[in-house]
Amino acid sequence: MKRILAAVDGSSSASRALQVACELAARPGARLWIVNVISKPGISDEELEEFRHAEGGSLSDLLDSLSTQVLNAARETAERRGVEEIRLISRTGDVAETIAAIAEECAADAIVVGRRGLGGLPGLMLGSVSLKLASAAPRPVIVVP
Repeated sequence: MKRILAAVDGSSSASRALQVACELAARPGARLWIVNVISKPGISDEELEEFRHAEGGSLSDLLDSLSTQVLNAARETAERRGVEEIRLISRTGDVAETIAAIAEECAADAIVVGRRGLGGLPGLMLGSVSLKLASAAPRPVIVVP
């Protein structure tokens, strides 16, 4: 495997997945794509507008900033672990579908994700994103506990 895609969201599970992805991508000639997908929070457009007025800014700008922070921290981790070629990607959309689409664009040999992300219902064996990817992604998926 030379083209590895790691999906990160700032969770401890994603951090463990990134470590596995770094082990795979630290090999000579390997590339690591680190992806963060911004999904619209489960709030209405009216609530988004109220937030914007109350906070004097855009929730979209805040989410973009958080995505950048998550990706930059992941890049630092990958660099410390010896990964030489790193690309960062931030997109908005359905998380699993967007990760799968990026994996296709990058011709990734594998997608590495954590078992659970920042979503709700922590008692599930697999998170909704990892389960959806494992079931439907057109690339091999490594789900890290």
